[in-house]
Amino acid sequence: MQGKEKIFEQLFHSHYEAMYRLAFTYLHDKEESRDIVSEVFARLWDSGLPVRADMQRPFLLACIRNRCLNVIARKSRDERLRRLYPLEQSYTQIPEEENEQCLKEILDAIENDLTPQAGRILYLRYGEGKSYRETAEILGISISAVNKHVVKALKKLRTKFLKNNEL
Repeated sequence: MQGKEKIFEQLFHSHYEAMYRLAFTYLHDKEESRDIVSEVFARLWDSGLPVRADMQRPFLLACIRNRCLNVIARKSRDERLRRLYPLEQSYTQIPEEENEQCLKEILDAIENDLTPQAGRILYLRYGEGKSYRETAEILGISISAVNKHVVKALKKLRTKFLKNNEL
């Protein structure tokens, strides 16, 4: 086994349990906690940072904490957006014709009231369920730019539909 691989294996076995417990403390989800630990190790591997056998446990735990906080913030943001725009709510109580009309109005607003870039970003983010990072990579822009487009587009749509429907 190569030197870097052996060090990574040692780090993984030495710190996995503590890292997993910390992630679980934040997320309360076993699978997601395992994914976070794996993701942190993968990012560390890909980062090109020098990896030493004596790598500090506090550093690894800080990486876990930061990643968990990012996940929590994303979930919180997504939940707020779902509450503002309940696109996936149960429409069984609403006649199908109204559902189709509502969807048509939203799609028309996206096509006509937003920039093409904002429309593409909303489609990737909400239509295909891509993350901000994935959307940024697909379009060749920064994550910050994706966020700015989403915020601006949703604000514009919210204003239009709140005025029209007086929700």
